[in-house]
Amino acid sequence: MLNDIRLQLCSDEQLQSRNEAVMSSQIQQNQRESINAFKRYIPSLLPYAFSQAKSNISIFCNKAKELNIVDYNSGQTFYGNKPLTEVTAQVNKVAQQADLVNLNTGQWTQRALPISLDALVVFGIGAGYHIQQLIERYDIKHLIIYEPQHQYLKCSISMLSWQNILRLAQKKGTALYFQLEQDGRNVEQDLAELKQNTQTNECYFYKHYNHIVFDALLTQIQQHGLFSVSGLSLYALEKESVGDISPRWSVPLDSDAWTATQLPQERFNKNLSAFKTFFNDIYEEFVDYEPECWLPRANANAEVNLFHKVKNINLYGESPLQECRNSYEFFASHPHKDALATGTGGEKKRHFFHYQLVNKVEPLLKKIEDKQAELPEKVRSLIIFGLGVGYQFELLSNTYTLDRLFICEPNRDLFYASLYALDWHTILHRIDEQGGSLYLNIGDDGTHTFHELVTQFQVVGPYVLANTFFYQAYYNENLVNAIAQLREQLQVLIAMGDYFDHSRHLVAHTRQAILDGIPHLRDEPVQYLSQAEKNVPVFIVGNGPSLDGLIDTLKEYQESAIIISCGTALQSLYRHGITPDFHAEIEANRSPYDWISRGADLAFLKQVSLISCNGIHPDISNLFKDVYLTFKPGESGTTAVQRLYDNFPFALTKNAYPTVTNFVMAFASQFRFSQLYLLGVDLGFVDEKHHHSKASGYYMSDGKEQYEYSKVHNTSLRVAGNFRPFVNTKYEFKLAKEILERAVKDCDEVYNLSDGAKFEGTRPLYKEDTLILSTPEIKQICLSSIKSKCFEHLDADEFQTRFNAQYQQDDLIKGFQRLMTLTKREVESVEDVEELIETQRKVILLSVKGSHSLLYFYLNGSLNFVNSALTKIVSVDDDKLALTYASDVLSLWHESLQVFLTSLTVEPYAFDSVYAFYDTRQQVVFPQYIANNQIKYTAADSALKDMLKAALNYWDIANALADDDFNVVITQNIEHIESAVKRGVTRVYLHTNKAPPAAPVLTQSNVITLYCPANKIADYNNLYYGCLLAVAAATLQCGTCIVVPKLPAGESALAADNLYDLTFLDDYYAYDLPMFFIFSIEPIAEAKKLIGLGDRARFVPHFTPELLVATEMPAKLLQEVFSEQSTSLNENKK
Repeated sequence: MLNDIRLQLCSDEQLQSRNEAVMSSQIQQNQRESINAFKRYIPSLLPYAFSQAKSNISIFCNKAKELNIVDYNSGQTFYGNKPLTEVTAQVNKVAQQADLVNLNTGQWTQRALPISLDALVVFGIGAGYHIQQLIERYDIKHLIIYEPQHQYLKCSISMLSWQNILRLAQKKGTALYFQLEQDGRNVEQDLAELKQNTQTNECYFYKHYNHIVFDALLTQIQQHGLFSVSGLSLYALEKESVGDISPRWSVPLDSDAWTATQLPQERFNKNLSAFKTFFNDIYEEFVDYEPECWLPRANANAEVNLFHKVKNINLYGESPLQECRNSYEFFASHPHKDALATGTGGEKKRHFFHYQLVNKVEPLLKKIEDKQAELPEKVRSLIIFGLGVGYQFELLSNTYTLDRLFICEPNRDLFYASLYALDWHTILHRIDEQGGSLYLNIGDDGTHTFHELVTQFQVVGPYVLANTFFYQAYYNENLVNAIAQLREQLQVLIAMGDYFDHSRHLVAHTRQAILDGIPHLRDEPVQYLSQAEKNVPVFIVGNGPSLDGLIDTLKEYQESAIIISCGTALQSLYRHGITPDFHAEIEANRSPYDWISRGADLAFLKQVSLISCNGIHPDISNLFKDVYLTFKPGESGTTAVQRLYDNFPFALTKNAYPTVTNFVMAFASQFRFSQLYLLGVDLGFVDEKHHHSKASGYYMSDGKEQYEYSKVHNTSLRVAGNFRPFVNTKYEFKLAKEILERAVKDCDEVYNLSDGAKFEGTRPLYKEDTLILSTPEIKQICLSSIKSKCFEHLDADEFQTRFNAQYQQDDLIKGFQRLMTLTKREVESVEDVEELIETQRKVILLSVKGSHSLLYFYLNGSLNFVNSALTKIVSVDDDKLALTYASDVLSLWHESLQVFLTSLTVEPYAFDSVYAFYDTRQQVVFPQYIANNQIKYTAADSALKDMLKAALNYWDIANALADDDFNVVITQNIEHIESAVKRGVTRVYLHTNKAPPAAPVLTQSNVITLYCPANKIADYNNLYYGCLLAVAAATLQCGTCIVVPKLPAGESALAADNLYDLTFLDDYYAYDLPMFFIFSIEPIAEAKKLIGLGDRARFVPHFTPELLVATEMPAKLLQEVFSEQSTSLNENKK
């Protein structure tokens, strides 16, 4: 049943190679003879023999030196251990009782195969052994062969000689009809044509292997006759339930040897008694259970097998116990644990403290990969997906100590059979006595399994997943996707957690929004709108490629329909002159600020209202006319606020992930609008080069991609299309599609105008068929009601009081100190590490219940990562090695805790500061900032005037030079710093010597010292670079500070150390920006971190010189400052 290729190969690789060498000559001979035979007898088969198409099905030599077929995608073999013997047994069984149809009446019966027969339909070629035996044994006039998988024919060419078959067929007068890539659904018409042309009156049927259509056709014929086949709904069959676990190949058995009377009834009753004690709901379900498809039967040895009620097939072979034992032994010697996806955060989050920790720990984890050779005696955690009759599980339970056990069996019939096969009574009592835990999920097809498993792992600690083995007890083709998705989701469970940086920013942004008086969505907002208002159509606009063809529709109805743009769709609408009523963003990090601010001018944005989740970045909020938020359940910012109020009056918007379109659908569904329209909500694409609207920031002005999207994202997945059979997509979009379909269920009518993925519950609608009857007047009334009635403010002063009382900095510091004390202890045994894992978890759990602290919210995700790493490390066989690496991880964790604490102490509620495409955003934002704030520059030194002019040109800043009416002065002369005091201007002093600036300059108010000493580093044009940055630094709001420019990537930390003497900055607070560092004697307030370039400064707890080497720099800057041309440029400007 579990025909895993690994069970059929020799464990000795050299012996396996020798076996393959022995069979090689026979394979070549078969191929040569078969191809020559096709050329002579059936030339139409040659294209299949020579097909170069990518294949996943091939042949292999098993340890018995027999050829078999394997699907390399699944690792499943076609036949069991003895293909030829098994096929012969099948032919013998069919010979005794074959399906027969009268072609005149369509009636079905069964009869032994006669020596001579007019017609025989064979469903499936497989290896072709049965074809050869049928032609050898019988005189068949017409042999019709259906084979939907043409790769099997190519395999058969290697496994036998078709020359012998075709010669004998010609000699005996057998006409062969190969129906390749046909599954038999046209069999009724084909046999009618045969009867008409040959006067054949009856036909026998032979099914070689189990296939959804083969099975359905024969069942239909047996129950209703041949002429009913045309009415069979094969579309419904193709959506067959994952509960159907018919194997591709069934080893033929003597069904008379397997009976219900031989089932061990006493064991069944005893097992039910145990379930009544421990799992009463399972007892209630199965005490009077009647199998739906699979009947349990036992042989004389009381071994339990399963037989299908209708299909006349069996699940296991001659000895289910031995099959399960083979599978169990292989698993025990080759246990599998999925690697956990810890995530790296990507380039834009590289500075997050959590990901810095991850990047240091992951190399240690890679060093211990594959150190666990066999299943340990004590198994901490095991997931069994697909129990079958369960003999494997009983063997595992009898041999190993299983601490935490999760069993998922989608098919109730199989679990019912296990009540006869296993000694559940002993197993359940043993688990109870040993203090273990057992979770049973019976009958779920995978739809709810992930969420239930997540709940279970959250109880015991998600880090347990790092030491969780995964065992699939049987293969089910229909469950492949469900199992793969479950494993993927469990793999990323740790990475999905709210790690330190993400959580602290969520809390900080949520807190700031409430203090700023931003309103949040009230619970059940639908009650505040009239029916007329709910009838206003809502256009949800995504940035999919089909948006380009829907712009005219948006323009036509923009006055009558509410338009909500999603994420990067805003830039596309802006370029087409369409102003949405609402724009939506969901990311808590700051990167959307870059997309938005470089994609549309400020005047346009100030006409648009923003909707988002709590946690949206304040800088993004400040770009728009007004802001309306909704709380997202389960996140740290939401939970932190909920705990402050006994009666929380706000909506919790579910299913608002992973894309902004999901958020908007979930948001809109709460108002129960009668008409929602999806435009550009593709979540897929026809052309991998056209993956978003070409009017958006994903493309340059010439239509070329900003980056090769298909190289960064796996776009090979396929899903059903809205207007076409399928479209390509990526995993995130596939998940988004499934979650969006949940939100659709809460909506009235949803029309999909997008040429992308199909969403269950929506109606495909061509744009020509769109009919909007709403008026501009009712639209405006609806917008007014939404904003004034459906959202509510929290009193900022009351919130501040409650928040400060509940979350006290002293308690937070104490919590960190407890963990730092724990992580500083030396661990002397694996048991010490395991105890430390549990103790750390208890510390943060107690912080939720007993203290006034945000410790749990801040550290839960990061601690889960660390505990996962430690759990994985202590599972290796070598205790000494485990302790070494565990100590290394604990040391890194201790350092990270210190960094976390320092950061929280200096700035308890810091905003996020990530950026994306910052140079493009700077070129757009900076000139606007200079113009809006009427900033005028002057150079106090005549030598700098041309340099300053060039610097302003670099930033595309016009009309900002002034001789008299200036408010920024840039100089190399300290004396000019003194004289500028009276003018009340911002003074930027370019200090070009390596020696530190003089103390008086560093202490004067409103002086920015730009430390840019000259040095022979890569043709470094220090003075021009200084002027460039001085123009930007003049917009700093933090008062007196020192600015130190960064060097380009490729320069070493040593070069930075040689260029600068940074010892005088030891007592300063360091802040990072893309192009330079700021050093301030006092912490910089959050409100003063934003500079004119649009960058937000980020506090760095532990500054080191290597941080002055930039990870990226604009190409334009590199060309003008760090190249040979820059030297001549410098000379010219002097």
